[in-house]
Amino acid sequence: NDWLGFMLARAYYQLLQPVRESLQSKGLRDIDYSILAVLSMGDGRTIAELAGIIAFAGQELTVDDAQRLAARGLVTLDPAKDRDVLVRFTDAGRECAIELLARAKAAESAAERDLAIVDRYQGVSGDERGTEALFHLLLGLALRHQILE
Repeated sequence: NDWLGFMLARAYYQLLQPVRESLQSKGLRDIDYSILAVLSMGDGRTIAELAGIIAFAGQELTVDDAQRLAARGLVTLDPAKDRDVLVRFTDAGRECAIELLARAKAAESAAERDLAIVDRYQGVSGDERGTEALFHLLLGLALRHQILE
């Protein structure tokens, strides 16, 4: 199938597979990974802030999701900020996020190496490289989506 949407979804699934294996071994879910990943970009976010960011990935965050991570000792919940719950990492949560993000980065690096191999095989170099073209395509799609909203 050469439909771009299908190929992007398949690539996303393949890139996340190592992370999903780690999540499964830890008894965590995709939404847990999303929460930890967003907190790694800036610790101390409200449930509403987390929910807004995570919604871009098509996931819905509930207070129960955050409470589940708090029960596991990965985050703390502080209801002190404007009646919304503030979510922060614990040391264990930060370590877990670093481990998961490292797995994701390793999968990304492997995919980039694969693209570079294909580029070399096809004799492509410089501005025509597949990794750069793919990055610009994805960035353009993300920006277009953000502008249209």
